[in-house]
Amino acid sequence: MAIPNGRISYLRSGLAALSGYVKGRPRRAERSSLLNIFIANLLLAATVPTFVVAGTVGFSLYRYLQREIHASSHSLNEAVAMETRRFLNGAESHIAAYSDLLDSELSLTDAGRLIDITREAHPEITRVLVLDPEARLLLTSPAEPGSIGRDFSGLDLALGDKAQGEVAYTRAYLSPFDGTVTVYIGCRGDSNRSVLIELNLESLSLFLLPLRIGQKDRIGIIDEAGRFIAHTSPDYVREQRYETILGPFTADSSARSIELEGMLASVMAIPGTSWRVAYYRDATEVRGVIASLLNIAGLISLVCLIIAVTIGLSIRRSISRVIAHYISDVQAVAEGFYEKEISSPFEEFIPLSQSIGVMGTAVAEREGRLRGALGEREQLLREIHHRVKNNLQIIISLLNLEVSRLPEDADTASFSASIDRIHAMGLIHQILYSQGSLDAVDIGDYSARLISYMSGAYGRPGVRIEQELESIRASLDRALSFGLILNELVTNAFKYGAAERTDAIIRICLRAEGPDVILRVDDDGPGFSEELNPGLTDSLGMTLVRSLADQLSGGVAWESGGAQAGVRATLRFPLEERGI
Repeated sequence: MAIPNGRISYLRSGLAALSGYVKGRPRRAERSSLLNIFIANLLLAATVPTFVVAGTVGFSLYRYLQREIHASSHSLNEAVAMETRRFLNGAESHIAAYSDLLDSELSLTDAGRLIDITREAHPEITRVLVLDPEARLLLTSPAEPGSIGRDFSGLDLALGDKAQGEVAYTRAYLSPFDGTVTVYIGCRGDSNRSVLIELNLESLSLFLLPLRIGQKDRIGIIDEAGRFIAHTSPDYVREQRYETILGPFTADSSARSIELEGMLASVMAIPGTSWRVAYYRDATEVRGVIASLLNIAGLISLVCLIIAVTIGLSIRRSISRVIAHYISDVQAVAEGFYEKEISSPFEEFIPLSQSIGVMGTAVAEREGRLRGALGEREQLLREIHHRVKNNLQIIISLLNLEVSRLPEDADTASFSASIDRIHAMGLIHQILYSQGSLDAVDIGDYSARLISYMSGAYGRPGVRIEQELESIRASLDRALSFGLILNELVTNAFKYGAAERTDAIIRICLRAEGPDVILRVDDDGPGFSEELNPGLTDSLGMTLVRSLADQLSGGVAWESGGAQAGVRATLRFPLEERGI
């Protein structure tokens, strides 16, 4: 026995709501996905610490490398200063030895020969000069013809202010012998004679070259005036350039570092001299180390993020499959399979599964009771319709009996009209009794049966009836009103449109048009004039038609082109909510 789903839909609403996730109902778009929230929080829990740690490590690493870079620059300067000091110590030890040699009992000529021998073993010493107390040249090694007696008092050694054996340095000069950039180192002996070593600064520049870390690094020796006296690029010395990056260097500062013009520069004093060593490192190359390490940290963070996203998506797919299977079980229960056992994929789902099981059992029991009660109700209604149909048939029989007892010349039209109306109502109950559903009637099928009855009652040979009837379902009340209107319109077509004719045509059309139902009854009879419009008459039939059309929230229109133009009656009323 078919039972409309609407009868028990309110009992299923709780279960149907649980299946909304699968069906994709509109309300789902208005709510957040618990699974998406879970995955988002999982990704946040994985990525936020990763980025925080990566950022902290990266920042700490950056600060640490900055300190290390400056510390390494200081160490490099210190190492270069010490190497330069070692380079100068060799020259100072030689000048001390030469001073002792002159203070010995050897003649100046013999001392010159020994100086020649030792000087040739040290190419950084260009020449050795011996000056008398008036700073005139007594001896030169190697010998320079015509140079004896030359005045060197213009040198700023100030040896007179120095203690015996104390070394003094001049500023850089162009050698009066060969024009190279040189510096003189002097020392005064016991005999008040002074020994000077002419130190080739290009040799000092060559000495600095292997001390560089990178090929782009530069090292320079700066005198007290800020001028380069040695440099890994000899042009700086030949052109006597001045240091412009580090700025002025005060005597009370031992070291300084600064980043400018793409170079990381640092300076440090060379002990025992007024010179300073300046080390220049390529800032891009130095920062490249930091950038590489930061890129590695960023790459690790990116890999961690990709891994976290991959794991999150994998977990999402796994959980989605489990939840989809779980929801399919819930959907089965919502669709009426109450005996379906719902397996809980997670421990947290066990109370929900148990609740759904209890709900399903309760709904099954209640639906069973409703089905029983509904079956009894339908059986009772069917019996009522059967009895109403029988009672109406009895009334029709009584009216027919009454008509048969009237005199032959009596007017029986009123009785016939009443019998037709009662038959139209009885036909509804007959259809309801014979069909499975009791809540609606197919008025297309009902119209066909009613027209067939009226054709047999009023028709005559030669009258053709053309029908175009759609299947439209309507409630009992609306079907009764519709049937009585159809009865009146078809009766009028037979009585007036096809009266005493054997070639008449009656067309009946029933269709749904948008939200309305249209019933049209046409005949090709004599038609009517405006003053005889059926819609304006006060006869019982037309009054009944207008009243019933109002009950249907519709209306009836009559059309005719005049005499011999036929009549068209059109009923239009809206479909009910449970129409088609």
